[in-house]
Amino acid sequence: MYKPNRTYEHNDQSRTVVINAKDHVAGKLATFVAKHILEGVPVTVVHAENLVFTGPIERGVGRFKDFLNKRKLTNPLRGPFHHRSPSMLFTRIVKRMVPKKKYKGQCALSLLTVHDSCPDDLVSTHCMVCPRAMLKYTADPIRRFYYMKDLCFKFGWKYFNEVERQNKAVEEIKQKEREEKEKIAERESSIRESDKFKRRVEELMAQIE
Repeated sequence: MYKPNRTYEHNDQSRTVVINAKDHVAGKLATFVAKHILEGVPVTVVHAENLVFTGPIERGVGRFKDFLNKRKLTNPLRGPFHHRSPSMLFTRIVKRMVPKKKYKGQCALSLLTVHDSCPDDLVSTHCMVCPRAMLKYTADPIRRFYYMKDLCFKFGWKYFNEVERQNKAVEEIKQKEREEKEKIAERESSIRESDKFKRRVEELMAQIE
């Protein structure tokens, strides 16, 4: 039976890697994610709708139309399944990078979670980025690109407006958290600059000496 190189508990949130996929190239980020889940590291990807494909969007539309024409002639219910949501499209990209028919690949895919926008329970979680997969570090500045949400919206993704509203709500929550941290920092700095605090520090230093 396959055992990952490093085993982690699924409910251990401290060891889960949370990635903010905004402005990341989909294929490059998928290689990073596939490597980690094969090593046994749980990975959660948020803001999958802001993943990027390089090239003109007309090319992406043509490729997706060709993908929609693919089906099993004898029984179409067996696939391939044409998902419209960005989270499922990215999951499919990662799925094609692991041995999905083996037990090894199935264990790896069970460690992957992809979300459109950001769930409420992950708003305050520290998210990492992958510099080698970000558009501004990897692609030519003059190269055209398009977002995955625009492609999915063209082919019938129904939750575009709901995801945009969720993103605005998440941004408001983060803005409030930043303001609270600034207030706490100002309060701490005012306490450090007060005469009472300085006298107390001098008393403690005198006791140490």
